[in-house]
Amino acid sequence: MTSKKKARRGRPAGSTVGGSKSDKIRELLKTGMPAGAIAKQVGATTGLVYNVKSRMSGTGAARRTGRPQKSGSAKAPGANGLEQLVTAVQAADRERAGMRAALERIRDLVASALA
Repeated sequence: MTSKKKARRGRPAGSTVGGSKSDKIRELLKTGMPAGAIAKQVGATTGLVYNVKSRMSGTGAARRTGRPQKSGSAKAPGANGLEQLVTAVQAADRERAGMRAALERIRDLVASALA
């Protein structure tokens, strides 16, 4: 029976010798080298270079994880929510009245055209 060697998981051995790619990218960014040239030299993508650059400057937006918060309109109705509901119903009634008036005018025009 032959024994099979188990595949090693994770980073290849010695991959962090001499610092990480991000450390190398930071050093090269300080020299003013363009992102594309840094990516080629380090063996990384330009996306990684730009990510490291944004984290260096501290202006990069914080990544939010998890489920997004509900919008303000989906909050439980309170006194303010009730007022908004009443206003919405009143607006719908006004719109319905306008549509009904327009429909009656159209009906009268069709009736006069057919007469």
